[in-house]
Amino acid sequence: MRDAIVHGLLCVLVVAAAAAPVVGQSRCAPSRPDALGPFYTANAPERATTGRGLVVTGRVLTIERCTPLARARLEWWSANPS
Repeated sequence: MRDAIVHGLLCVLVVAAAAAPVVGQSRCAPSRPDALGPFYTANAPERATTGRGLVVTGRVLTIERCTPLARARLEWWSANPS
């Protein structure tokens, strides 16, 4: 009987220790804010030409579960003159 109790308590401790980082911390760190200017301005005028081509890829994830964020909208802004 004593062995069963010790085994049960050990199992509870192992499960609790394994779950603690998941419950106490987010799995995805948020992006750091940009501290350098010039800064983004909402509703800035758009250009018909944007200079040389550029490919931007990535994913928008939730901080809590690292799952894709539904209906996320990205706006690209660049401070280059071309």
